[in-house]
Amino acid sequence: MDGNIEKAKTRAFTPKAIIAGLLGILLIAAGSQFGPTIAKQSILNHQLGIGIYFYFFLICLLWNPFCSRYVPRLALNVKELAVAFVMTLTAGGFAWYGWMKQFATQSAMTVHTLSSNRSWQEKHIGDYLNHDTLPEPGENIAQFQTGIGEWLPFGEVPWSAWEMPLIYWGTVILLVALMSLALLLIVHRQWIRNEKLTYPLATVAQSLFEKKDENSHFADIFRSKLFWMSFLFVLIIHLYNFAQASDPNTKFKPIQMTYMLSGLSETFPIIGQTGCSGIFGAVKIMFLIVGIAYFLAPALSLSVGLNGFVYLLFATEVYEATGVAPSSMENQVFRAGAYLAFVIMMVILGRKYYGSIFWKAITWKRVSEEDQGAVFGARLFIFTALFLVFMFTLFGMDIIMASATTLLLIMMYLVFTRIVCEAGIPLMASPFMPNSFLAKVFGGLALGPENLMASGQASGVLCSDMKQLMMPYVATGMKVTNDAGVKLRRVGMIVMISIFIAFGAAFFMHIWQYYSLGNNKDPQKTEWSLGIRDSYSEIEHLNNNAQLAEPVYTPETTWQERFKGAFNFSNIGERIKSIEPEKINYVVYFILGIAAVFFTGFMRTRFLWWPFHAVIFCIWNTGPANVIWFSFLLGWLLRTIVVKLGGEKNYIKMKPLFLGLIFGEIAASGLFIISGLIFYIITKNPSTISYQV
Repeated sequence: MDGNIEKAKTRAFTPKAIIAGLLGILLIAAGSQFGPTIAKQSILNHQLGIGIYFYFFLICLLWNPFCSRYVPRLALNVKELAVAFVMTLTAGGFAWYGWMKQFATQSAMTVHTLSSNRSWQEKHIGDYLNHDTLPEPGENIAQFQTGIGEWLPFGEVPWSAWEMPLIYWGTVILLVALMSLALLLIVHRQWIRNEKLTYPLATVAQSLFEKKDENSHFADIFRSKLFWMSFLFVLIIHLYNFAQASDPNTKFKPIQMTYMLSGLSETFPIIGQTGCSGIFGAVKIMFLIVGIAYFLAPALSLSVGLNGFVYLLFATEVYEATGVAPSSMENQVFRAGAYLAFVIMMVILGRKYYGSIFWKAITWKRVSEEDQGAVFGARLFIFTALFLVFMFTLFGMDIIMASATTLLLIMMYLVFTRIVCEAGIPLMASPFMPNSFLAKVFGGLALGPENLMASGQASGVLCSDMKQLMMPYVATGMKVTNDAGVKLRRVGMIVMISIFIAFGAAFFMHIWQYYSLGNNKDPQKTEWSLGIRDSYSEIEHLNNNAQLAEPVYTPETTWQERFKGAFNFSNIGERIKSIEPEKINYVVYFILGIAAVFFTGFMRTRFLWWPFHAVIFCIWNTGPANVIWFSFLLGWLLRTIVVKLGGEKNYIKMKPLFLGLIFGEIAASGLFIISGLIFYIITKNPSTISYQV
């Protein structure tokens, strides 16, 4: 009898774990849009997803203690919590601001612009697109934009208008999600065991699950006075500010969390001249970021904290040499070079391990139980990558462009995830857009209009907003399940199932809400998609120079003909000859990005005193980096003081204090979401309070 009880305590894939995970998937994938549209709060918006962590905060603070005392069989053990956690995290990539929102809104806006924009019509932009990837034009697009102001009966949504786009985009999104899972299965052991990455965001989640005393009803963190001190400190500040925002006429002033530094540019004009006003125009204290920075290696938190200063030095040198500050596109190309160097270093570092895994995958030799997850991942990766290339050819890309777009996508997702797992940066922007990068480096004439538009579609949906990328979410969850002792192969299978459930829930809920409440985008604006917008600017440039080629396909072209046409190399010689960067600067910046990462990596491996990490060059001069740098610097400073005063022992002792800062902000945002939803249920109107944590 005792053996059965002990076995039950260590089981992972139990009905209650699956139910908790499914509930989390539905809350995030199908309910995340209610946060910004109704409660005026972001449920996710970064890799430390508020909704996800608040959900498990409530489970560990309320559900588990109650059940362990009164109904023990309903309490979740560590393994069950880990399984439910990774399932819920999977939904993050499909939630609001994720793939499904980008697919739905950008597809609908493309159709709207094709029918309303005279410039697009004059250049016959629609002839360069595969219309099967777009919803049917007509009144349904107008209703998508405006909604009807109330919930439309589910059966009255024009689902048929989305049948073909769902086939094309649904296949692409599922392939990308499965390819992301495959990559994680491959790199999992290398990152965790061989390179010993710390996964700071996983540390935050694990603090909710850890109990030294198995008989205790609460996790260790909830019995710490330091945790509750900082937790209540942060919570009270945000509750006070929220109350002020709800009554603008109050005589009390809110507690400032953002401090303007407008005078800094006047004192140091070089800040404005180099385009760094966005970095040093204001500083914002984000308790969540301060708490995360405490758990990082000093070199990482210092690098993130100083990224703006390093960029200012670089931009100043460029400005003094050329008289012009680096442009946004030049910075994108620089970051593309940095990402390429980063992935090269990753491959070199794990070349023996990765080589053995792929060799076992393609030779189909018998593998050990330890390698089964990684080998399965390698086979899944090969299949999904090739299938994705095939799908991109159906959008209108030739085989070269489809392969290049897929490779860039793999590089972006892999390095982005690596940065989250190593540096714990929860808020990052897309480093560059694949279609823009290829057009600027090789020239729009060499790519051709079909390649430009199809790659613009893919880049806009898959890369334009990566704050909620699924791959880092799942990587964090896989670290938690690994430390809980759950087998990797079984985790991979449950994540795969979760992907399909999250996809379905997100698609139907997003489309239903748009036709009910509207898209909240101005139909007159065409700058809604970085991918399509940048591709159109390239086509406009070709048209102005009388270089715009005639369409290769027609609306009647079948998918078989498109795939066959992807291998048409009759004009390959002319295209190779027409390769010419839009500016030589783009090639220079690309090389500089590669060199900067290689140099920093070399210095870190050769000199222990070297204080910087290559992550600087992957995030600099991006919107999120310009916001979080001060909080990372503050977290680094506090950690340094704690270690100097009390050593490693004091550092460990103070961990609950900084976890309290993190969960204080998570709880505040979670409570505001709940209050906004209650307000909507009672009044049928969205919240009028726009205070953001």
